Order: sequence, then structure tokens, then C-alpha cells
Amino acid sequence: MIRGALLGGFILFTVNAFAQENNIPLGAWRLHLNYSKIKSLAEIDERVYGAADFGVMYVDTQERSTGSINKLNGLSGIGVNCLANDELKKILIIGYQDGTIDFLQDNKITNLETLKTASGITGSRSINHILIAGKTAYASTDFGVVVLDIEKKEIRETWRGLGTSGQTISTHESAILNDSIFLATEKGVWCGSLKANLLDFNSWQKFNSGEFSDGVNVITTFNNSIYTAVDGSGIFRKRGNIWSKKSFLQNLSYTKLKGLDSKLFICSSAALWQVDGNGQLSEIKPEGLTHPNDVQEKNGDLYIGDDTNGILLRHSDNSTMSFVASGPQLNSMWDIRYDQNATHVIGGGYSESLLPLNNPGNESSFLNNWSSSILPINDITDFDLSDPSRYFYSSFTDGLLEINSLKASRYDMSNSPLPNNSITGIERGSDGLWIANYNTSGPLQLLLTDGSWESFSFPFLQSRFPVDIKLDLNDNVWMPISAKDGGGIVVFNRQSNKSVYLTDQGGQGGLPSKKVGSIAVDRDGQVWVGTEQGVAYFSNPALIFKGNVNATRPIYDNRFLLRDENIMSLAVDGGNRKWIGTENGVWLFDPLGEKLVYNFTTDNSPLLSNRIQCIGINPISGEVFFGTDNGLASFRSDASIGVANFDNVKIFPNPVTSEFNGLVAIEGLVTDSIIKITDVAGKLVWQAMANGGTASWNMRDGNGKRVETGMYLVFSTSADGADKNVGKIAIVE
Repeated sequence: MIRGALLGGFILFTVNAFAQENNIPLGAWRLHLNYSKIKSLAEIDERVYGAADFGVMYVDTQERSTGSINKLNGLSGIGVNCLANDELKKILIIGYQDGTIDFLQDNKITNLETLKTASGITGSRSINHILIAGKTAYASTDFGVVVLDIEKKEIRETWRGLGTSGQTISTHESAILNDSIFLATEKGVWCGSLKANLLDFNSWQKFNSGEFSDGVNVITTFNNSIYTAVDGSGIFRKRGNIWSKKSFLQNLSYTKLKGLDSKLFICSSAALWQVDGNGQLSEIKPEGLTHPNDVQEKNGDLYIGDDTNGILLRHSDNSTMSFVASGPQLNSMWDIRYDQNATHVIGGGYSESLLPLNNPGNESSFLNNWSSSILPINDITDFDLSDPSRYFYSSFTDGLLEINSLKASRYDMSNSPLPNNSITGIERGSDGLWIANYNTSGPLQLLLTDGSWESFSFPFLQSRFPVDIKLDLNDNVWMPISAKDGGGIVVFNRQSNKSVYLTDQGGQGGLPSKKVGSIAVDRDGQVWVGTEQGVAYFSNPALIFKGNVNATRPIYDNRFLLRDENIMSLAVDGGNRKWIGTENGVWLFDPLGEKLVYNFTTDNSPLLSNRIQCIGINPISGEVFFGTDNGLASFRSDASIGVANFDNVKIFPNPVTSEFNGLVAIEGLVTDSIIKITDVAGKLVWQAMANGGTASWNMRDGNGKRVETGMYLVFSTSADGADKNVGKIAIVE
């Protein structure tokens, strides 16, 4: 159930969710999807299913618990549009935006990709609605109606070219009354006898004049009549061959009409109504309702698919519960950061042309399950949670937000030295909070720990337009410049009061490109820069103020590292390896950027999109989070931050059974330890160096052969040989 509390001017929402085990196996993936927007509902047995953008959630109507199905655990993909249920066969049918159809029966999913891959279809293939009648399902699509044989899970025929002259028209929904099917289309309402040849567009009766001429989106049956609605006009009822407009609820925007037994439910953009069998209209006002999209009745309770609060359950006593499967409140991520023992993600930011997006101040945090906050600023660009007594959030439109002891305070140009409210990045250093301001002569601000401010300007015209900010290990401030305003990087040192402008010119930075997408500082203090033409790094940032400086460009596969890729995000893991996000997937390279470890795309992993907008790493567990334009995925890598001693070494799974074919994790290690595994007789089986604080073993010896059943000893030695540890692992076949 959603619980809300007002804290210092912002609203904190905690969403009901069941804990997700953080200690997932090495190499395992998770999807973290937003299930707060439910577009379509269907019910089978004791579950009510809801279609979200990138998955399906369900509510167990007996246990009042939630679960989800997504690309990782069975669905064919993302972009879920609609649901339908065959009550007799207990089959859930799932329609997608790309034309894919899934059949879920007895926990097994059968995929139908005929429409997705068909060469004869041009334009959108979106499945907009599915109507089930007996053994047949009618899928309304953007190119016509697809008739499905439910038992065979195959296409029987497709009604295309249904326009007045045989042209393609989009169909939004369908309804059946007696022996006729009615279609809500972009051109009006089409009616055809199911006994006729509906492949022929001449077989259809068309109601496409007057108020129907601009198209209709919704249609249903109720009281032995057809009902439809026209946005901005009203609700229409058909009896015989006559359409009449109802006198109630006119001039609205309608998202759903649904006839259920003796009731007609009407969903508009902001309210839900019910018409009973006697024609009496009443409004349904459950707590938390924002924008109803669909309704479903079950055992006297009403389930509502809402645009913001998931699946609302309205009991017969008018009390309300809200169900949202665990996930962030965001589909598109702007930034990810691990702090205060949790992974935090934000939306917001600005457009590619540096214009406000007017995104609400959503922040979601993950620690075993997801919780979400709504902050009183829009277009959040950055955040710093490193000091639990003073949290900071920056906005591209609303300045700087500080949350201190449950009190929210805002700094902007009206009450602080900030030259404008367009903050593109913040970074906490030893002196205080550094702030990058876009489009001002004072682009760099410093909020000192004593509450005073300092402002800095630079002799480079481009310095007015920073889009991010990072600090290296020498307290140098690095500010990438907007590509449309000149690009490159301005670097500043407060102690020496020196600044430099780095570009793609030799001796002046030697960047692969002036369009900089991301900056990261590695364990050795090297500053890595991702550009639209690959990756480079500055091995000794202290030398950049001396002039004649060029970035080092790693060589991979006999050419500059990812020279043809637009780098959007960089992150350094506990093993000092480089995770690189591009528009074509994510890459992991060794500490020098010369050896490829992984290359993940939507084709070989559960990634939701190849556009990797941000990367965040849990340094303790090594789980890497990938924020894309289609949602958040994470991967448990074999690297974590090292520790000072071997007091808490953990080996798992242990024992290892014959069914396990993954990687054994050895974690809690001193940084970059040497690991040797022997049998009980002391024969060396395998050795390697840890990636930071974690090592992984595939249970094979140096020749690639899986080891035999028995007990094995795990020797861990710190890099300097001063600290050692011995553990045991059992292999059971």
C-alpha cells in the first residue's frame, strides 16, 4: 500500500514491494522496471494482471501480494500495450507495440512473432487491443485486425486495407454484439457481420461522418447495445442502426469504456464513472486515482489500472489499496549513484539542445526493494548524498535543493549568489559543494562548508556553458562544455587559481573529439574521458596546467578504443576496470582499456535498450546498474571495492552442487589479492588476481576441466604479501 508523508516541503512515497535478494550470483541479471503506469488489465484465477510499459505486473487477489513478468523471466520483449484473458483455457494474451504476441498458459509463454517479422507490413505494427470471443481473439492493430486461433496460437487471417478505398487504417479497439463486430478506428466506427467476407473492405458498414469523422478510440458492449466515445464530444449508444449521444459526461477525453456484467465503466483522463443497468451515473473516487486506464471486477472488488499508482483495489466498503510491483518510478534514467548503502536513480535533466524538459523531481532508491521520493524541484540534473546530514540536489530550472534534518531549503538566484537557476552538475569536495551553472559569466560556484559562497569565471568563452562537473584526486575541477557551445573541457584548480581549456587539438588536450559525454576518475587518479569518437585518459592530471598536454588513447583491436562509438557514460568498478556506455550497448575493458571483458547489447543480454545513458556501480556487491531510455537493468559483476583485511571473506555458493554452472564468488578480499585454489593434497588447481575485493572461479582447473568432487582450499594473499587467509569450498557432484 502506498504511504505518503510531507517532509519539509517534499513528498516521500514508499511503494509496497517484496524484498529482492541483494546477494545474487555472479553473472546474474536483474531488471528494475517501473510498474506505476498500468494501461490494461486482465484476470485469470486469483491474479489480476496489469500491462506496464516494459513488463506485466500482477496482484494475487487472495494474498494481496504483487509479482512481475518481464523480458528477463519470460516475456518476449518490452513495449507491452494490452492484455486479454481466455477464462476457459486460462490463457493470458499479451500484445506489444512491435506486433509481437505472447500467450501465457500454465506458467509457460508461447511467442508469436509473425506480425513483427512480416515483410508485407509497412509502418507501425502496434497491437492496441485484444478481444476474445470463444476460441478466437481479435487483435486491433495500427494496420487492421488480426484474427487469432487461441488454441493453435496462430494467425487465422488478417483484415487489412479497410479504408473507404481499401487504404490502411488504424484500429484501436473492437467489440462484438450478436453476430457483428464493431471497430473503433482512426476514421470512425466500422461494423461487419462475422458471417461475411471481412477481408473485403466493401463488406464493412462505415460510420465515419459527423462527430465520428475524426475517429474514435474506445468501444464496448453494454445492455445489449454498442457504446463508443468521441474525445471532446461525448458518449454514443447504438441501437439498431441509430446512434444517439448520451446527455452525461460530454466534452471529455476518454481512455476506456468497459461493459462488465450489468455495469458500464467510463474512464476519462482524470476520473472514473459507473453506469448501472438502470442508467444511473455515479463517480468512483478511490484514494490515489490520477488517470484511470482500465477496470476489472473480481469477487466484488474493483481493480483499476492507474497512470501513476499502479493497480488500485477499491473494496466494496470504499477503502482503497494501491499495488505497484517493486521498481523505480522512472523509465528513462538521467543519473545513477550508490550512496548511503543504497543505489539511487533520478530522472530530469535537459534536452540535447539544452532546454528544460519539465520532468518532475523523481528519485528512486534501491536497498533490497525500491522506494521513491518526489522532490519539490523539476529537471533534476545531479545529486550528492555523501553526507547524511546534508543532501543536495541540483536542477536545470530550480537551482539547488538542500535537505537537512528533514527540512528542505532551496538556493536560487533570488536568495543566493547563484547567477541563474540552471545547474547542470554538483560535486562535493574537501572545500565544500562545487556547482556548475549553465550559460553565465560565473559558471563555477562553491558553497563552502561554513555556508559562504565563492564564484569563479574563466578567460575562455566556452567556459560559460558547462554541462557536468567532476573532481579528480588532486581536487582539480573538470567541467565538460556543451558541444553546441564549443565543447571540450575546462579544468580548474582553486589552490593555484589556474585553469586550462582542453580540446581536440594536439598539445591542447588531444581529445578524440570536443563533444564530451562523460568523465570518470579511476583508482589510480587517472581521468578518463568519453567522447563521441571514443575514449581517452589523462594519466597525470597534475601536468595539464603546464601546457603541451595530450590525452592517451588506448589501443584495442589495432585501433583507438571505440573510436566509432559515441560515449554516453563511464564508470570505474572495484577492479579499476572501465564500464563504457554507448548508443550501441555497454562495454567492459581492463584497467588500461586494452582488453575486452564484456560487450552487452539487447541481442545477447537482458538490456532494455542499447542506449546506455548512465552507469552506476554498487561498490560493495559489484552490481552494475545500466540506465537506458527504456528502463533500468543490472548485472552482478565479479569486481568490488577491496577492504583492509580478510576478516569477512565469503565464498558462495558453498557447497557447489552438480546443478550449478555459474561462477563461485570469493568476496571480502583485500584489494587485488592473489588467489590460489588447491586440493587438500596441496596441488595447485587455479590461481588469479582479484578484481578489487572479489574473485570468481568457474570450478575448472588450468586446463579448462571441471574439478572433481572434493574439498578445496582457497588461499588469499594481499598484493604486498603482508596479509593472508585460507578458506574452504566443497564441490559435490
